[in-house]
This record gives sequence, C-alpha cells and structure tokens, in this order.
Amino acid sequence: MRQQPEWHSRMGQAQMEFLARECLESMERQHRREQRDLDARREIQNLIDRLLESENAKLKAQRRADDLEERRSQVSDRKLRDRDAISELEALKTEF
Repeated sequence: MRQQPEWHSRMGQAQMEFLARECLESMERQHRREQRDLDARREIQNLIDRLLESENAKLKAQRRADDLEERRSQVSDRKLRDRDAISELEALKTEF
C-alpha cells in the first residue's frame, strides 16, 4: 500500500517535470519567433532606408540635371538674342 502513494508521488513529480519542460520549450519557441520577427522588421527597415536614400539621390540628380538644362537654355537664348542684335546692327550699318 505504501508503494502506491509513493508511485503516485513519483508520477506526479514526473508529470510536473514534463509540464515544466513543455512550458520552457514553448517559451523558447516563442522567444525565437519574436526574435525572427524583430530581425525581419529590422531588415525591412534597412531596405526602406536604402530605398529612400536611393530615391533622394535620384531626385537630387534630377534637380541638378534640370538646373543644368535651364542654364544651357538661358545661355542658348542669350546667344540667340546676341546674334539677333548683331544682325540688326549690321543691317542698320548697311542702311546708313
């Protein structure tokens, strides 16, 4: 008869140890999942940051190209006006 309560006690202890191990393993799995999620979020943020940097660089380059084109256009317009003015002066010279 004494063996039966002792056996029940050992079974209860084994069951408690099993449940404790299961709980610990579950907590470890949850921690690994959370760590993977955190790593994934960091990677996504890094990719977003790189994309934004790339887009900003592209916009700056486009602005510089637009500025350069504007300056070229202004120089070209100035040259055309100068040529027209010279042509007018030449025409006036020949008239007088």
